Amino acid sequence: MKIIDVEKYNFSKEQLKGFGFKEEAEKLIYRQEILDMSFLIEIVFVDSQLLVGVYDLEFDEVYSLYSVDSAVGETVQNIREHVENLLRFILGLADESGKIGSEVIDYCYKYGGNHVNPFKKHPDILAFVNEKNKWYALILEVKYNKLNKNTDITTKVKVLNLKYSTDKILDIIDNKNIFPAYHMNKKHWISIVLDKNIKLETIKELIDISYSLVK
Repeated sequence: MKIIDVEKYNFSKEQLKGFGFKEEAEKLIYRQEILDMSFLIEIVFVDSQLLVGVYDLEFDEVYSLYSVDSAVGETVQNIREHVENLLRFILGLADESGKIGSEVIDYCYKYGGNHVNPFKKHPDILAFVNEKNKWYALILEVKYNKLNKNTDITTKVKVLNLKYSTDKILDIIDNKNIFPAYHMNKKHWISIVLDKNIKLETIKELIDISYSLVK
């Protein structure tokens, strides 16, 4: 079984029940049979955590290879893909990164809207630049476990990299929405996960700070 902390997502019972979770003994449980009904994925939501287990229905036992990260093979890989897809949909119930990402881009236009695509191999990465063509904001998608080392969630989240005051950077990092910068100098930059758990006004204030620091 794998345990995934999802406290930052603030799920409601209604959202999860709408997805297909059933209430059992004060827990919300989702079950899905996969691979020609040979295996069962069970996801339990309790205490702001998702408990993910996989069962071999033919032998009526826990499929332990799912929890062994080094395990390889077609079956275990197929199971992992099914679990990952389920987690992506579940996290999407609370994730508004698409909407918030658009609002962030619109806000950056107040500074002229000058932007570049700095990486030819990753045209989806967008960098906003000041009048001297220096980056002050970078929007990209990152696997969540690249930011939060204490989770197995590999679903991609939309992230905003911003510059922040070096002497205050440790105070603002909460490791829920604001993390040490991904792929940038962690002494000067932060990464913000764009979802509904951080106020848009807070993001705008941080964009203003970043712009002021980039000279």
